[in-house]
Amino acid sequence: MTALGLSYDALSSIASNLAIVGWIAIVLLPKSDLVVKVIARLVIPGLMALLYVVLLATHRGDVPQGGGLGSIDEMQLFFSVDGLMVVGWIHFMAWDLFAGTWEVEDSQKHGIAHLAVLPALAATFMLGPVGLLVYLLLRETSRLIRRRKRITA
Repeated sequence: MTALGLSYDALSSIASNLAIVGWIAIVLLPKSDLVVKVIARLVIPGLMALLYVVLLATHRGDVPQGGGLGSIDEMQLFFSVDGLMVVGWIHFMAWDLFAGTWEVEDSQKHGIAHLAVLPALAATFMLGPVGLLVYLLLRETSRLIRRRKRITA
């Protein structure tokens, strides 16, 4: 049990389910400002950030001797503490969802069809930075195509 009265598995599951709700929302309702800008970009990552802070505060003295974020060996020790592993998981999920909401909003600003963005969103959900790279390549390709159409028109 944690200081919150739940197991680390339960906290991880709650955070994962929150993230999944956000991802489903931006995939199915990309034009809804309430869904994208408020729920998926602010509310869900905000709740995850709150849980993140609580877990960090709860485990501030639990980092093993030599544990930290400066090397692979230090990270292995740092994340050997269950509560800190959940912190790391929440970190990834919150940032990936935030990146996904940015991709949706940015694609709308650049006139990129949502269907074209879905593979990038799937990659961002599963592989974080790879999905962001996929989206950035899609955006640049789209920009070049629009530019070429203007030149030839």
